[in-house]
This record gives sequence, structure tokens and C-alpha cells, in this order.
Amino acid sequence: MQVKREPGQSWSEFCRSHERAVGSCEFAETEDPREVVGILTLLNSIDDEALKRKLMEPENAKKSLKELYNFIRCYENTSVSYKRPLISTEINTVKSACYACGETGHRKAECKHKEARCAKCGKYGHLEKACFRKQHLVNRLDFDTVELM
Repeated sequence: MQVKREPGQSWSEFCRSHERAVGSCEFAETEDPREVVGILTLLNSIDDEALKRKLMEPENAKKSLKELYNFIRCYENTSVSYKRPLISTEINTVKSACYACGETGHRKAECKHKEARCAKCGKYGHLEKACFRKQHLVNRLDFDTVELM
């Protein structure tokens, strides 16, 4: 008897087909030969080395075939959960605007407008839409030009 896990077959499906294959074996000499054959073929069929090492650990040596099936199902569930992140791994970054043109995606050192002359303040190195002086003048109250009532 040879039972192999098919590519793409889940561990749960494999355990069910393995259990059916072992259940069809008939031996009379040992106490429970199906159990022995089942465990041996199960171990032989596993291609996941980490799982195979876990099953070969001393605390799993006394487990029945059904207990090993349950162990494998738990292993599958935890490994699937482990591969699927619970939270987003994306980092939210703030995209800063270029100081020369106001666009995002590059810095002033790489900007084609880094030598441009501002139409608002007359300084070189930025465009009017990226002018900080404009914001400063708009936000500032000039008390000389404002009449108080």
C-alpha cells in the first residue's frame, strides 16, 4: 500500500483518504496492524519536513493514528493562519510634496523646476504654487492697511 499526498491536496483531505486506505488493510498476526501500518505509511507520505519532525518527537510516539490525524489537521490550520497576516503589513507613509513645484513623487534635488523663478515672490528655486511666502502673506494681517471700525 502506498498513499501519497497529491500536489495541492489539503492535509485534511489527505488524512481522510489515508484513513480509508488503512481501513481496508487486513492483518491477523499483531494486536492492531492497521494502526501500525497506518502510522508508518502516514510518516512515509509526509513531504513537509517540519511536520514530520514534529510527529517523530517523543511526546507523539504513543499517539494513535486518529490522534496523529488530529495533530496534522491542527498543524495545517495553524500554518495556514500563520501565513495569512491578521493585520495589514503595509506602512502608511506621508508623501511629502516637492519644495520646488509642489508635486509628489520626487524631491527638489530631482525636480526640473529647481532653477525656476517664482512669479509671486521673485525668488529662484521654486514655482508660484510651491511658494511659502504666498502662504505667509495670506495668513498674516497687515494692520497698516486694515481700517478698524
